[in-house]
Amino acid sequence: ESGSVRAEFIIGLLTYQGEGHDDSLVEQLHEEQMAHGDLALVNAREATKDPYRGDPKCTGEKILAWFQQVVVLHRTTRFFLKADWDTWIHTTRLEHTLRTLLATRQGPLYFGNTLWCSYSLRNFQPCGYGFGPLQAAGAKKVECPLLPGGGDAVGPYPYAAGLFWGMSYDLVKWIAGSRLVYDFWHNASARFEPPYWVKGEDSAFGFFAHIAPFPELTPLHWGWDIVHDGWEFRDDAERGLCTSSVSAKSLVVHSMHSRMDFELVRAQFRERCNATCEQTALPFAVDGLRDLCGRNGNIPKAYAKCANAGHKAIDGPPNDVRVPASRPRRTCNNKVREKNVPFIASREEGGTIECVAEQAKSIFA
Repeated sequence: ESGSVRAEFIIGLLTYQGEGHDDSLVEQLHEEQMAHGDLALVNAREATKDPYRGDPKCTGEKILAWFQQVVVLHRTTRFFLKADWDTWIHTTRLEHTLRTLLATRQGPLYFGNTLWCSYSLRNFQPCGYGFGPLQAAGAKKVECPLLPGGGDAVGPYPYAAGLFWGMSYDLVKWIAGSRLVYDFWHNASARFEPPYWVKGEDSAFGFFAHIAPFPELTPLHWGWDIVHDGWEFRDDAERGLCTSSVSAKSLVVHSMHSRMDFELVRAQFRERCNATCEQTALPFAVDGLRDLCGRNGNIPKAYAKCANAGHKAIDGPPNDVRVPASRPRRTCNNKVREKNVPFIASREEGGTIECVAEQAKSIFA
């Protein structure tokens, strides 16, 4: 922690099954917090187990709980960043880059390395992945209808890949306080098989950003030579577009598995990025909605938000920006104050409480 940057480890106070941690882990967490004060302890489940993967990786619940906490505790913070545990960030250069390129920009910001997908609200699951909007638009037509409710999938839209992404305070605050997101999260808490945050948190938070009331918000894309998987930590079959060796352009390296791996990356950063390099800002390869939509005449046909950058609007589904309706709430009051009953129940059950529900809506507002 410095005067302007703080690092925290986000820890859910519940297991993925919704139970408290065992005594041994509680003691370890207590000792860590007393010694270092670097834990963000949140009332949420730890990473849930995605049936598509062999180990727990769906961290969406605790990230949302962290958002709800930090908008109060860190009210004056400009940016909040999330990284996987197996990620090394060159924090000195990151701070310089954010201060140089983004600190003075107005409005909400979202950044990282972008991938694309659509999202099925009926299945709580992303579908139709691609490296860009055109690939994702084609994948949506083929893949999303295979889901039981995938015909209504929203997208395609870009999201920042989960190894590392960041959002500005105003976007974090909207997500933390959104009634739509609240419903999304609480449905997740009741869904165990399979867990709600299927295939990770990154596509869900990208979906939240997509439906947020910020017309020109789209994630800024740094590039896979700047934020990337480490070359040494992937086998030949896994190496590809997202994999690179540490260079003077590297900012974030992902996929380390051991202390030795982390020490290697630290040594490579020190060797390949000197003091001048550390004070050199790393520009975004895709720097906003207008930049993105102006790159190819077909992109506005796939990505609905391009209409907010002056391009011709898409004529309706399936690629429009549809905002889901929040679940109807009920307003309940004691309607028979002169009657005193020793329990709280509806009038139909012999009590005095009457509830009026909001008008029900379809899945989309």
